[in-house]
Amino acid sequence: MSHSVELHDIGMTFGTTRAVGGVSFTVESGEFFSILGPSGCGKTTILRMIAGFLNPTEGRIVIGGRDMAGLGPDQRPTAMIFQSLALFPLMPVWENIAFGLEARGPQRPSGASGPTNC
Repeated sequence: MSHSVELHDIGMTFGTTRAVGGVSFTVESGEFFSILGPSGCGKTTILRMIAGFLNPTEGRIVIGGRDMAGLGPDQRPTAMIFQSLALFPLMPVWENIAFGLEARGPQRPSGASGPTNC
């Protein structure tokens, strides 16, 4: 099964303001992908749609071959770390990242621990 993330002409409109329009891309399993652009161009809106916090007003999001329409954040194989440093300010970076994974329940590989050079 493919674990790709596919966006097919997604768009988001808030009232009369079009925040995102006609965005399409595919991120294959194992790829590193960045969304770059100036403040206010829709980067966070795209991530919120992928994670299920917002429903696109147009287009489709497919993850692992499954259409995500109607599925909330708790039903998607995604996690989102917000920009705010206030989320868990007393935890190091790797613990903030691991928190979502541990809350979801995947088991850490045997012998694995936190990073060795943070």
